[in-house]
Formats: sequence, C-alpha cells, structure tokens
Amino acid sequence: MLVPSCWYSKKSLMAAEYVFEKLIQLIHNEKQETETFLIINSIYEDDVYNNSVKYLDLKKE
Repeated sequence: MLVPSCWYSKKSLMAAEYVFEKLIQLIHNEKQETETFLIINSIYEDDVYNNSVKYLDLKKE
C-alpha cells in the first residue's frame, strides 16, 4: 500500500496495517461467512450492526 507520508502519522499507519492484515487473512480463509456485516464483525471483533445501523436500514426501505 502506497500512501503519501503527509496523509498519515506513524501510529495511524501501524493501526491501518493491523486492519489490512486481518482483511487479507479473511480473504484467504475459505470457511469465512460472506455476509457483509459478519465479515466486518470479524475484522473489528465487535457487533457493528447495532441499533443505529438498523434504524438507517429501515429508513432506506
């Protein structure tokens, strides 16, 4: 990944590398679920489909 150095701090780049490493592992893991929120939950190890997101989904319909 190439990013101009003026766009990041060393700390944020290290955090981004950790997230990208997890993404790469998920792509190579054939047993991983393919639903969007399940993948995001695995990456962030948290329930990202919370009440706020559910409310926004309901507004789309």
